[in-house]
Amino acid sequence: MEAKQLDYDDMVFMPEFTGPLALDNVENRFKKNKIYTSVSSILISINPYADLGLYTKEMYDYYQYNKTTESPPPHVFGVAKVAYRQMLFPSEQPRNQSLLISGESGAGKTETTKLFLRYFAKQSEINAPKSEVKEKVTIEGRILQANPILEAFGNAKTLRNDNSSRFGRWLNVYFSDKGQIMMGSMTKYLLEESRVVFQDKGERNYNVFYQVCAAWEKEITADESVSMDPKNLEYLNKSGCYSVKGVSDYLLYEEMMQCFEQLGFNEKEQSAILKILKSVLCLGNIVFEEGPVVKGKGSSKVSEGSKAYLNTVAKCLSLTPLIVERILTIQDLTMPSGSFYSLPREKSTAESSRHALSKSLYGRLFSWLVERINIAFRSSYSGKQDPESMRV
Repeated sequence: MEAKQLDYDDMVFMPEFTGPLALDNVENRFKKNKIYTSVSSILISINPYADLGLYTKEMYDYYQYNKTTESPPPHVFGVAKVAYRQMLFPSEQPRNQSLLISGESGAGKTETTKLFLRYFAKQSEINAPKSEVKEKVTIEGRILQANPILEAFGNAKTLRNDNSSRFGRWLNVYFSDKGQIMMGSMTKYLLEESRVVFQDKGERNYNVFYQVCAAWEKEITADESVSMDPKNLEYLNKSGCYSVKGVSDYLLYEEMMQCFEQLGFNEKEQSAILKILKSVLCLGNIVFEEGPVVKGKGSSKVSEGSKAYLNTVAKCLSLTPLIVERILTIQDLTMPSGSFYSLPREKSTAESSRHALSKSLYGRLFSWLVERINIAFRSSYSGKQDPESMRV
């Protein structure tokens, strides 16, 4: 007789727990479209890369209002509910809860984070007095509206994941003792700056570059002297991948700009963001030539053919072309005595300087965006924080 296949919701209750048996149990459940399995308070999730109807309103209601004595099947909403209730109704201090989402690229970390936020936003809306619903939804909405911006600037297509997060983040969501969201704050870690200047075959640079290029092609009047077609941009055309199946970069651009508006980014800030993005892309198209030998050391200069891109970079950064070229081709040193000394950069060194400047510009832009989003989170907060406030 064929042995019964393992199918335990919670592997704590398996008669015998070993690595191979745990894998068999998770695999058997996955084949039945049961993508979640528990190990006590740990939730194991396998990305099905398909919509299984697991996050509908009916599913939310089932986990929120389940009155049966039996424990519901493992689910991200179940974990969120437990964390939320332990935060509000603790048996002992402290009440703060932490949700750690980890996994390899493509495991579904970004989507799971959004599901947790959706759950908490819904709970906060339910618990808000009717007179405050409009204000509180704004706070919750701003936390959710940050996601399209972060995914544009921090995510990219890789060989294993069409929307892979290339940075780490820690998100604090602060609640009142009544369970209403008061504000949020975010910390970012380890942005993959090298992706700005190089991608492997079949991968893409950060999503936002393709989104703004699609917008420049459709609605933004770009400089006629330079081409902003991704196929003509050195930082975008080396991998041979320009699009993601089923994804409209232009529609995502529109969504991103709407989120900027809703988070309170003014026109000047939005314009500055677009200018920095264009300057980074144009930096990649600046070509250097060997210059004359100066004091026994080689030098470099910007080629005539790429002066148009140099001029665009200078215009976007509110500098003169001469200053930008000097930054790229001349190295300024400070001597121990305090005096300054300038050395010409050889062609290869100038190219490295160009890449370093591009990565620095993008990295600083991303850091500023995170802090600017945090300001938007705080601006939604009335300032009447309860001393027993909590965060997840």
